[in-house]
Amino acid sequence: MAATASDGAGMAERVQAGARRVRRRRRIGAAAAVACLVLIGALVPAAVVRLRADDPLPASSTPTRAPGQLTVRGAAGSPYTWYRGTDGALQWMTPFRKGGDEGAEVRVYDPGTYDARKLKKGERVTVGDHQAYWGTAGVDVHLSGGGNWAGTKEGVQLLPTVGWQDKSGVWVTVIDAEPSQPRHQPVKNLLMDVAKYVEIGPAEDLKVPVHFPAIPGNRKMTFADVDELPNTSGTYQADLGFGGDRTPTVDLYHPSYMSIDTPLQIKVMTLGASWNEMTYDPVNTTIAGRPARYFEGKAQSVMVPKGGSSLLVEVGTCGILVQVSDRRAIPRSALDAMFKGATFDRCDSLTTWTRLAP
Repeated sequence: MAATASDGAGMAERVQAGARRVRRRRRIGAAAAVACLVLIGALVPAAVVRLRADDPLPASSTPTRAPGQLTVRGAAGSPYTWYRGTDGALQWMTPFRKGGDEGAEVRVYDPGTYDARKLKKGERVTVGDHQAYWGTAGVDVHLSGGGNWAGTKEGVQLLPTVGWQDKSGVWVTVIDAEPSQPRHQPVKNLLMDVAKYVEIGPAEDLKVPVHFPAIPGNRKMTFADVDELPNTSGTYQADLGFGGDRTPTVDLYHPSYMSIDTPLQIKVMTLGASWNEMTYDPVNTTIAGRPARYFEGKAQSVMVPKGGSSLLVEVGTCGILVQVSDRRAIPRSALDAMFKGATFDRCDSLTTWTRLAP
């Protein structure tokens, strides 16, 4: 997929959406956002959470899910709509409610990858039928490309958090991802309200609109982010990342957007204005018999990773952007082979999407 957390993209989207969230930067809503979202090589802000060097490591446990699977979901009867994603040891889920406060984010850490000692020093509260904690969690914010994250300055920040450990071993946290934004209610009330609609259940496969019979080099999926509601331009989108080192570690909690060095990034979206902003350049080739745009250097409307490549293909109601960080490792011939035998659902209706093949 495109590098979906570039600083320019985040800034453009905050302007368009009124600074509504931190982790909702995976959507494309304007030409400026598109130009930056597809830039893999740009400097980007990276918000990471680290354990202190002198802290003992939490005990590890058996993973409860496979890549491309989620165990977090919204409860039945929830007033929120959600979209969800996963990256290594992290799952996330962002709530939306018309006319309600925004800025909360649900972050679920696989067993053994979250240090809850700071949170456990907070107030004991009840969420649903289980005990939880209300307090703060330390976030070590590193900005490599300027800008800001969650309205804070660089350094260790303490964000309001409600959290608990599920019986499966995962840690569920609901954080105030935008503490600088005004609220219509106390932050504790907001986070507690979101928390009571969060459920952990059996692992379920994400559903996506495109399926490839083979991925170059048999690279494993390391990132998945699927919008489960229309974005501001009325389209749907799925982002998939393959390859790269996204091994869960306790000293680095990966941020909930795709790493800029992910070897193979695939963005699938509904055709429309946002897609059109990326396709000013004329069709210049074919991929598996389909008209396509392929670039190994500069292009007018899409940025190409240095040493990599960008491929744009239209299939039915879908626009597919494929970006490669190193074209020596994944040459054009490998992309052609990937598209041979690929199947596509409709990109303008989530009801047609099918489970992500393992």
